[in-house]
Amino acid sequence: MLQVAQKLEEQNIIQGYSVRLNHELLGYEITAIIEIKSNKGKMLEIESEIAKYDSTIAVYDITGDSDMMIIAKFKTRELLSDFVKKVSAIPNVENTLTHLVLNTIKEDTRLIE
Repeated sequence: MLQVAQKLEEQNIIQGYSVRLNHELLGYEITAIIEIKSNKGKMLEIESEIAKYDSTIAVYDITGDSDMMIIAKFKTRELLSDFVKKVSAIPNVENTLTHLVLNTIKEDTRLIE
């Protein structure tokens, strides 16, 4: 198994190792999925800024009505509200649409072939 892992590391398929945390036990009971529309072609600048926030779990360029999708976790509604206000104040953010996750059925970034 160790040789397989080393080979995958050499091919840059394995880029690092991490732990999976139970966010709810750590107090992060709120998961938000935030759609963002931008203007003036400033997506990368906006995404780079949002990626710096500690609450941000993922930042995606997407197709459809919105330009990007953010997944973030929060301990309180107030922290979520502050986050959305900060994001909305970033230059060239045209609009945000926030979805609250009611139940998490699966949350795992591992892909197994």
